[in-house]
Amino acid sequence: MKFYLMILLYLPVLSCYAKRSNIGEHGNEGGSLDIKCSYPDGYQYKPKYLCRHPCSYSDVLIRSVKVDTFVTVGRFSGYDNIHGHTFIATIKNLNLQDSGLYYCGLDQWGRDVLTKVDVSVSKAPLVTSLFTPDKKDTTQTNRYVSPEVPTFTQVDITLNSLKNKLLLSNYCFILINVPFMFCMLLLCHFNGAMQKVTCCRLGCRTNILIDSD
Repeated sequence: MKFYLMILLYLPVLSCYAKRSNIGEHGNEGGSLDIKCSYPDGYQYKPKYLCRHPCSYSDVLIRSVKVDTFVTVGRFSGYDNIHGHTFIATIKNLNLQDSGLYYCGLDQWGRDVLTKVDVSVSKAPLVTSLFTPDKKDTTQTNRYVSPEVPTFTQVDITLNSLKNKLLLSNYCFILINVPFMFCMLLLCHFNGAMQKVTCCRLGCRTNILIDSD
């Protein structure tokens, strides 16, 4: 008689028992993490949710009510894939404080069925460059030397210099050749009109200046 009474007393406790299994998930800081919780046949149309320990009503992060529908609340989203019998909860923009104990819950009459999920978040790995350019080479490569373009003042000075050289050369030509030709004319005049006199420049072969004929 006492045995049957004990069974009757424990029946409500057994009916409220929540099946629990452990799942371990790991993610990196700044990334996203998918928590996949499978459930048996017969729970396809029951609400599913993700909560954080101790999983009271205020600890529920995301709840999926409609099947095959994405639900998003802040950094958390949920999707109930009834064909795969899997509830998928996603945490985006992970931070180190997201590490801890979570539960995937099946909402049902009495005590919900919970699946324990242990989440760990690591610091984002440092990205190091395989090639580190030399500072000296970088400075020399990035330094730009503009071509030397003459200014208007420099151009004017150059033109004036050329003009002065041309004028000087013409002046020297006149200064040398005019007196020479004048002297040749005088010599031809004094040598006599009857005598054939040929006046030429130095060399007297090709550069004939005056012929008495």
